[in-house]
Amino acid sequence: MVRESGRIPFVCPELHQAQKIGPAESGTVDTRDVVRALPFQFRRGGTEGEREDTWAALQRLAEEVNWRCFCSAGAIWFISEPELLKAKPRLILTESSPGVRSIDFDLDAGKPIAEARVVCRARRWVGAPGAVVQLGGVGPANGKWLVSSLRRGLFDADAEITLKRPGKKLAEPAAETATVDPISKQSRIGKGGAGASFDDLDQTHEDALSRAYAAAQDIHAHRYPYVWGGGHGSAGTPSGGTGRDRGTGYDCSGSSCAVLAAGGLGYRLGGPVDVSGTMMSWGEAGRGKHLTVYANSQHVFLVFHTAAGDQHFGTGDWGKGWNGAGFNPSMHPTSRFVARHWPLT
Repeated sequence: MVRESGRIPFVCPELHQAQKIGPAESGTVDTRDVVRALPFQFRRGGTEGEREDTWAALQRLAEEVNWRCFCSAGAIWFISEPELLKAKPRLILTESSPGVRSIDFDLDAGKPIAEARVVCRARRWVGAPGAVVQLGGVGPANGKWLVSSLRRGLFDADAEITLKRPGKKLAEPAAETATVDPISKQSRIGKGGAGASFDDLDQTHEDALSRAYAAAQDIHAHRYPYVWGGGHGSAGTPSGGTGRDRGTGYDCSGSSCAVLAAGGLGYRLGGPVDVSGTMMSWGEAGRGKHLTVYANSQHVFLVFHTAAGDQHFGTGDWGKGWNGAGFNPSMHPTSRFVARHWPLT
């Protein structure tokens, strides 16, 4: 997201550290069922395709795990509060420090976050957002704090700086799950289109197709807009694309590669994405038994061949009501398209 906004430096000291994953939502599950995790997609916007700008999305993602996202010295920082607290204090303040008017605090044990407010001369303040400040001489508020915000009127000499105690990191949200009945081989995620039945397959290829179908349903449910170049940053992740299109979404090849990558069918989640012309050589020639990719130099779409009938997944409004990627009630013509399939599927 930061790269899409231009050449802004991005600082994340914990970028390559694996974070804990929170527990999945519990519910009533038939003992015959198999529960599979769906690929988690970081995205802008809500489930109905609402607009959300990059900064709001970064703040939301940081808040989900109790991290900080802020801009300082021309760089965007994405960092946990315990990691911030490792830095040397930029300021050591008491109520008698030069320029300090007052230090007020609230350490009510019933509140999740303790705050302190420092009123001081703005020109004497050098603490940027995320900076460590050590308070002294204020009793229970003594110790290290993190700068949360600074507010100063245009013509005011004094500024109000809000400090917060660092909080613990939260686990990343668990991925959504799909429940599959191994007896009927029926996906019951129910987010888009009818269920898919993939019979006469070994377990490995059945699992791959089930994951791909579940990813297609997830994309359908989010109603992402069509965005030329969307989803080409990494397989499985919608993006802002290029050109005149706006919003976060997928184009035809971006959405097709996202679905195939979820099943490990020639692509991997987070990996590179092909264009429609390149997908003309994906897999093997001919129609698949359960999944076919139809591609030419201008467009690509998927057809799942299920017990409920053929299901067309692709961009363009073929009866579903929007131009973005999803399941279409009407089938796309296949003339002038090359049919490709993945071996044994």
